[in-house]
Amino acid sequence: MLLLGVLRDGEQREDWQLELDKPAHLYDARLGRSLGLTKSLSLPKDGPPVRIFAALPEPAGQLAVNAPSSAKAGTDVSVVIRLPHGGGRIVRLETFRPDGQEVVGYRRYTMLGSDKATVTWPLAHNDAKGTWTLRATDVATGIAAEANVEVKP
Repeated sequence: MLLLGVLRDGEQREDWQLELDKPAHLYDARLGRSLGLTKSLSLPKDGPPVRIFAALPEPAGQLAVNAPSSAKAGTDVSVVIRLPHGGGRIVRLETFRPDGQEVVGYRRYTMLGSDKATVTWPLAHNDAKGTWTLRATDVATGIAAEANVEVKP
C-alpha cells in the first residue's frame, strides 16, 4: 500500500495530473470512496487544498463491523471488525449515542491482524439507553461500515 498526500500551497492556476509508475486501486481517504484501477489522477485547480489517497495493489474489499444487536449497560461489548486482505491496516472505531453525538472517550484505533480485529467497547452503567451506532473506518481508504446496538438497562 502506498499513501499519497497532496497539499496545494498557494493559488493553483491550472489543473494537474498525478501519475503513478503502475496502475493501482486508488481511494480518496477523506471522501471514503474508490477512484478505481488507474495510473493517473486529475487534480482540478479548484479542488480541495489537501488530498489524501491510498494506492492498493488490489481492491480494498468490504469493511464489516459486527456487534450484538443489544447489550446491557455496565457490560463490555465485543466488536469484531473485518476487512478482507486488510492485515496491518489501521481501523478507527467511533461510537455515537442515541442522540447522534460521538462519545470521543470510546473512540478506538486498532490494527487488523490477517483480516480482523476484536475491540472491547466498555459500556458504563449510566450510558444513555437506546440505539447506539458503531462506525468502523479504514483509515487508509476512508471506507466505513456501521452497526447498531440497543443499549438496555
